[in-house]
Amino acid sequence: MWDRSYDCASFGVEVCEKIENLQIVDADGVRAVASCALQYAYRSLCIDEKKNDFIVLEATFGLTRAARDGITNRMRHNFFEKKSKQPVTAWSAGCVFKNPSAELPAGKLLDQAGFKGKKMGGMAFSTLHANLMINEGKAALKRPWPFCKG
Repeated sequence: MWDRSYDCASFGVEVCEKIENLQIVDADGVRAVASCALQYAYRSLCIDEKKNDFIVLEATFGLTRAARDGITNRMRHNFFEKKSKQPVTAWSAGCVFKNPSAELPAGKLLDQAGFKGKKMGGMAFSTLHANLMINEGKAALKRPWPFCKG
């Protein structure tokens, strides 16, 4: 099943790579977790070999120092690059389906299957990127999800 917290990679960088520490709550209560205790992969985050048994309350990230102009230019470039391929201003559920492999992304498969632009229950597959679900303003969570189980 889709989990937005795992949809955090772009332009060759994953959010998990930049985490220095987390504050989580699990069955043992609230606790701090150092980055060395994290095991992560594509759409997967485990702590102490436990997956989905915790909630992240806070994260501290290590950032790379760079000149302000360089950061601004990179942000602008990344935004326009993403905007050309994704509906960045739409109310989106993000990429819903997990990519079967890096060579065969879910969006490409959905596009080939004719889902791009299809609508259902107030939701639509984006016309820019078939793996992005867009809320057209009337969607209820229960409506688009029958085909999102797994």
